[in-house]
Amino acid sequence: MKKYEQMQKHKPKDFKRHIGVNEETFNAMIEVFRQYDENRKKGLGVGGRRSLSPENKVLLMLGYYREYRTLEHIGFDYGVSESTASRIVCEVEEV
Repeated sequence: MKKYEQMQKHKPKDFKRHIGVNEETFNAMIEVFRQYDENRKKGLGVGGRRSLSPENKVLLMLGYYREYRTLEHIGFDYGVSESTASRIVCEVEEV
């Protein structure tokens, strides 16, 4: 799913309304997470298929906190399993 691409089409006011943070804050979060993700990729034995882009991972986590939905439902919306959604939330939280 291309949730991030869909959100970019919204007005700034609507972006904050849907996500819970303004675009500047969201972009800052993305940059921090991207740096973390790049450093993580360099680690020994780390790899595998990336299920979501860094932008969509941050959106998933923010949506989880904003909407109080189950990880099963959020995972369905993003095309990942409940356990993958849980790992993504934990990963983004740590950063």
